[in-house]
Parts: sequence; structure tokens; C-alpha cells
Amino acid sequence: MFVLLLAFSAPPWADLMEQAKRQESLGEYRQALQTLRSALNTAQREPVTLHQLGATLNNLGGVLISLGEFVEAENTLARSLQMLQGETPGIEWTWPLNHLAMLYRATGRPRDAEAAHRRALEARQRTYGENHPAVGRSHGNLGAVLIDLRRFDEAEDCLGKALRIFRASPGMQSDEPTVLVNLAVVYTQRGDLPGARTAAEEAVQVLERTAGVAHPSTGQALLTLGRIRLKQRHYEAAQVLLGKSAQILSDAFPAGHALLADALFAHAETLRKCGEKRAAKELERKASAMVRGRPAENMGRYRVSVTELKTELKASKQ
Repeated sequence: MFVLLLAFSAPPWADLMEQAKRQESLGEYRQALQTLRSALNTAQREPVTLHQLGATLNNLGGVLISLGEFVEAENTLARSLQMLQGETPGIEWTWPLNHLAMLYRATGRPRDAEAAHRRALEARQRTYGENHPAVGRSHGNLGAVLIDLRRFDEAEDCLGKALRIFRASPGMQSDEPTVLVNLAVVYTQRGDLPGARTAAEEAVQVLERTAGVAHPSTGQALLTLGRIRLKQRHYEAAQVLLGKSAQILSDAFPAGHALLADALFAHAETLRKCGEKRAAKELERKASAMVRGRPAENMGRYRVSVTELKTELKASKQ
């Protein structure tokens, strides 16, 4: 049940959705979360369709993933998937399915993530063909999961397809950096640090130009680039990059977020390499406290699988 707020002056649903979209594009995830909750409440008073309600739940689930609220995200996305696949035409149901796959990846379930991304990719290929941007996004998502599974040749193939589609599609430059960052990870695993650095630097440049220097995605790309420079033993350059990354992620995410802890640990390592042991120790203490402070109930309690949802949806139609 959604909570019905008695706020008759609230903006209409469409305005709230547009506002949340702008906030998310700016990396303002906490603000977007509140806006999307308001959109859900507003949907109880406005004559929105099931498709619109499912899209709202999908966007809310994506923001919850970004903030590390995985239990609520999964339940929200499961409802979105049921609405969009069970009650609406088209393949909009691949939106929450992709988000569920991202959640599976974030919570250590890469094989479930691979299965969900492949299902979304196949549906999009059947509908759009091979060169549509939505197909490119699915290739990119699948490539990221294949990295986790250490299937680097397959990952590079998927990421290469995604990059080619984006570069051939007008207006898709903002989708390139995530692919470039993941290619940098592949190159790093193969020991090609110059290639990894080139890919990561290109990602940072595109993000700073399109998303902004303080966007969380820029912070994540800086984290990848800083780690590469650390492996190259370019300690002072790595220290600057990782310090920027930690600051950006600290401003964007709540304390205890996994990415923020990773950035702090990496920054501490560079400080040690630069002889700043006291500062490194303080960052390590802070990062360790974040890891210890993560609520246990937010990890490993995922009740909804893609297979179960598919079975339930089939049964509901009979």
C-alpha cells in the first residue's frame, strides 16, 4: 500500500517525474528519492496508468540501488516488473529487469545478473534489431557482469558492441563513459595498464564535460583511473585522483556506501605510498568503520528471483 498524503498543492505526477529525472541526471540521488516517493503518493490521486505507475516504481528502484538500499529496491522493482510485464504491451518490462540485474550484481549474485541481462538483451534485439541504443545498453550491462565472472574475452566483446552502437547513435555520448570504465577494468586484468589508463582518462573527460566534475559517475571513473595510476606506481597522480573521487562520492552518497568505502581505502593506500602514514591510517579507520556499520539486514535477504517472477506472471495469466 502506498501512503496517501493530504497535500492538495503537490505538483502533478508528470512534473514530479521530470524533476526526479533531472535530479538523478545530476547525481542528486537522495533528492530524487524523495521526489519519486512524492510521485508515488501523487499517483494515488491522479488517473495514472499501470504503465506510468510501473515506470515510477522502476525509477524509484534504480535510485534505491544507487543509494545502497537493496532490500527496498528489490521489492520495488519486483512490483514494477509485475506491472509492466503483466499488464502493459511492449518491452518496457526490461527496464526493471535490468535494474534487478544490477542489484544482483551489487549483492554478489553475478550469475543471476547475467541471466537477467541476457533475457533483456534478447527481448530488445527481437524488437529493435542489433543497432538500437537500448540494445547497446544491454550489451554494456552484460559486459560488466561478465567482468565479475572473469570472462574477459566475452566482456570485451559485449563492451565493444555497446561502444560501437553508442558512437554511431546521435545523442548517446553520455552512455560511453560507463563502457569505457569497464573496458579499462578488462585491460587492467590483462596487464595492459597503458590501454586501461587511456580508456579511463577518456571516460573521465567525457563525464566532466557532459555530467560535470562533481557528478557521482565522474567520481567512480576517477576511482578507476586512480587505481590504474596506483598500479603504474604513479603515486602522486593517484593520490590526487583518488582524493577527488573520495570527496565527490562522500558528497553524493550516505556514509557507509560501498563505493565510498572503496574510494577511501584506495586513497589511504596512495597516502601510504607517498609517506603520509598518519593520514592513511585515519582514512583506513574511517573506511573500516563504514564497512562494520553497514546494516546486516540489507545484505543477503533477497526473496525475488527472475525465475520465480516469470513463473508467477505466467500463473497469473491462466
